[in-house]
Amino acid sequence: MAVVAVVGVLLWAGLYRFRYGDIDRLLVNTQLREMARGDAQHRRMAVENLATTGPDELSLILPALSDVARDSDVLVRMSAVRTTGLTARRWQFLRRQLAGEEIARAKRILIGAVDDPSDGVRLEAIRRFEELGTPLWGPPPPSATPSARSHILIQEDMNAADALLRRIDDRNAEIRVAALLALARVPVASEGAFDRVVKALIDDADESVRGTAALALARGWPGRDVASLLLDRLAEVKTNGEKVPIVRAIHELGRPPVESIPPLIDALALDDWSLNQMIPDILEKLGPSARPALPALGKLATREFTDPLGAALRAGHAVAAIDPDSPEAQRLLAPLADGLRDASDNTRRQQAAWVLTQYGASAAPIVPALREALRSDVADVRDRAAWVLGRIGPAALPAVADLSELAHREPGDYKQAAAAIRQITGE
Repeated sequence: MAVVAVVGVLLWAGLYRFRYGDIDRLLVNTQLREMARGDAQHRRMAVENLATTGPDELSLILPALSDVARDSDVLVRMSAVRTTGLTARRWQFLRRQLAGEEIARAKRILIGAVDDPSDGVRLEAIRRFEELGTPLWGPPPPSATPSARSHILIQEDMNAADALLRRIDDRNAEIRVAALLALARVPVASEGAFDRVVKALIDDADESVRGTAALALARGWPGRDVASLLLDRLAEVKTNGEKVPIVRAIHELGRPPVESIPPLIDALALDDWSLNQMIPDILEKLGPSARPALPALGKLATREFTDPLGAALRAGHAVAAIDPDSPEAQRLLAPLADGLRDASDNTRRQQAAWVLTQYGASAAPIVPALREALRSDVADVRDRAAWVLGRIGPAALPAVADLSELAHREPGDYKQAAAAIRQITGE
């Protein structure tokens, strides 16, 4: 019966494709004819209708879109660029790969539009090009090999790099921003491109362009000594508006050099919300090497507890991850336990538990408070207290009796309580 069912599904799929594939092709051909003979409004509508075209028809519509991308009407050209980007991106998602002859054709159209006389068309083309270079979610199929990509797309990427470099000097700051972000997605961007982006980081007249150049360097050239360059720039700029994108770029680089600790501590002193969110994460990546930052992080963690907007406890998490036995980390234990037991909302309880799990056995001083939390009337408090006790391990042995009693008293808590007992006792 199972074989018959599978065969039936396959036959149905084939019949559906046979019947409706021709209909899809007919609708596409109708739009293509309208593009060729209609007035500007009808041409634009036909182009926009093609944005929903399936990936199997991409090779059919791209030649027509290439022609329409040079239309005399600016709105038609804008629609052609947008439809090219949308349909090519859909092809990428369904095929689970960034490369392919269809993508090479689509990029060719977008590259041509990068030098369009209209600011709007140039901006749309650059943004769509960047989108086609953005990594997909999930693994690519076996056919999406680097060698296939290099054979199909390398020339288009080289042409794109040249076009985008021209746009770094565009009169429109918004286009310069888009060009920098797109250039970071071009895998064959040259040494000259790196130097041009550095120049934009330092010399561009627009603050948003300078900040975007920092992000472009982190995304496009992570193998270079970008961290040192960004740290030097962080020390030079004066406003929070310029420091924030540089710190964001450092954050994207991964584990920073130890030399980054002093300038990052100085940036924390500015008490900027965005900086306070990112810098603890960066310092945490350094692990014990970031101990010199613990006093500053400890002060920020204390402010996080009293933030009326309920700030995420990023500084507290960093302190516990860097050295859970440090005085700064141990001072946070009591307010964290209070947050887990007494917070009026689930989000704050979750954050407190998230930080406490970084302590391991170093959270042993709050085992009595967690045992008390196991008797809470709030199920979420009991659940999170059991979870943290399990992460403390053998140091939480006095809580085993309380966990056993909880497992029998509250059937809904049995699974978490039993898991905590196993973690504590090793049985």
